[in-house]
Amino acid sequence: FTMDVYIDGSSLTGTQINKVQFKLQDKSMGGSAWQSQVVSEVLIDAVDTWQTVEFDFIAASGRTDIDQVVIQFNGENNNDQVIAYIDNLVSSTSPEPDPCDGVTGAPAIADDFDGNSVDILEYAGDNDATYATVDGSPFGSTSNVLQYVDNGGQYANIQLRTCNKFDMA
Repeated sequence: FTMDVYIDGSSLTGTQINKVQFKLQDKSMGGSAWQSQVVSEVLIDAVDTWQTVEFDFIAASGRTDIDQVVIQFNGENNNDQVIAYIDNLVSSTSPEPDPCDGVTGAPAIADDFDGNSVDILEYAGDNDATYATVDGSPFGSTSNVLQYVDNGGQYANIQLRTCNKFDMA
């Protein structure tokens, strides 16, 4: 999975390391989905600039129960604030022709936040995190982007729910 990220340096509070975590979960586990999640983390080495980050999920090989992605900036179990932006979210697999057909397949999700998403059922904010699609031009993007706002929630994150379960085999 890859995506472009931008952290607004003026929004940061506290002492958390600038990073983004991408977590794969089974949403049928409800509030316990974190117990079997697979996490990939990328450190963000600069703020106020776009960076392309890549998440490796070799640890999820063989899983067929994943249908929720959690995105979390600057970690959890803290009350620090951060505003970040996401663009060009893409899995490493080409989308299937009818991704919401109920058939488990390779993880084929994509969203450019300009109305072109693949196999994404919905987004949800959790634990004092909010999100919105906004004009990315103030941040050097030529398109819309997803704004991620962590208002200091201890476990703030946004969740992306897919139409089908991923086959990570």
